[in-house]
Amino acid sequence: MLGSFVIGVFAASSTVGLANEKEFALLPSSHPWQNNLNLQIGIRTGFCGCLTTFSSWMLELMTLAIQNNQWVNAAVGFIVGLYSAIGSYMVGIHVALYVDRWLLPDSEDVLMEEERFRAQEIEVYRSGSSGDGETEAAMNGANHLGQLSPQQEALEELEMDLPRLNRPGGGVGGTKPHSPNSEEAEKGRKTFKSLLEIETPAFRMKMTKTDLLAAMLAVSLTSGAVLGVVYQKQHPWLRTIWLSLLFAPAGCLLRWQLSRLNYALRFCHGAITWFPSGTFAANMLGTASTSGLQSIIVRSPNLSMWGTVATTAAQTGFCGSLSTVSTFVTEIVKFLDVFPDSLHAYWYVLLSFATAIAFVFALFSWSVWS
Repeated sequence: MLGSFVIGVFAASSTVGLANEKEFALLPSSHPWQNNLNLQIGIRTGFCGCLTTFSSWMLELMTLAIQNNQWVNAAVGFIVGLYSAIGSYMVGIHVALYVDRWLLPDSEDVLMEEERFRAQEIEVYRSGSSGDGETEAAMNGANHLGQLSPQQEALEELEMDLPRLNRPGGGVGGTKPHSPNSEEAEKGRKTFKSLLEIETPAFRMKMTKTDLLAAMLAVSLTSGAVLGVVYQKQHPWLRTIWLSLLFAPAGCLLRWQLSRLNYALRFCHGAITWFPSGTFAANMLGTASTSGLQSIIVRSPNLSMWGTVATTAAQTGFCGSLSTVSTFVTEIVKFLDVFPDSLHAYWYVLLSFATAIAFVFALFSWSVWS
């Protein structure tokens, strides 16, 4: 809930449906964070993605059902957990809207912008699903991240936790719909092209203040975690925490790489461009990994101290940072924008839950029932 709330608070104006082009709707347009690409990705993909964990959520509820035969409680846990996360995300967005509307000088009529935004999203979805080749090609071209340049990847990566159908010209920022016959769309394409020509902070050789601060924090935390693992002998649970910190970056970086697969799922006879396959893969891989590790813990009562510490730390650090609920929730809310024209939100939730439950059954249940 906390991670979903934070990612809502720090949503971009294009996510919450405002006309102004700000990467943080919560902050003034002149705030330096609006142009700090590294910090924006760090908050959304790094902090919120690692704070929330899809894998632990799935395993804890299924453990309750498998070990204690509390299937009804587990089912309620899925429903309450999902709606609690969605509700927290919406409250975060409302905080951003409220601050932008009442506390910042360049405020708009939020209700009017939101209504226009929803109508435009439905228009984009309908035009894309009606066989409009030019519209679909433009949207697919923006979503196929693997075909973009490093600068384009950086700009698209920023939107991974802020998925919206109507990026201008298939790109970043703004809320105008992509319509190949409109002047607004042409303006959006030119704006997107100009953005791609800007050298982003993520690819400059010169280190920015954010880079320097991140490097200092990384070195300090890594050194502290190593010392904690080596010298914390009295309390194993503290040693587990330190080792979890060492495992966490690997999970976060793997999720970052998997996010490149979002909206580019290909088959022999076509592609599914609406499906966030990168987020889905990260959540399923995290669930499968933590389920397998849990079966080792259950089936090895005489596991050594280091074995227990390493296994638990891998579940908390690596699997917890690899899987994410905050991004999962933003994608669901995006799909709900065009409901009932599309049932993508419900298909995505059902497929994610069903696949995760299947992984827990296959990799963990045998260790209990045998």
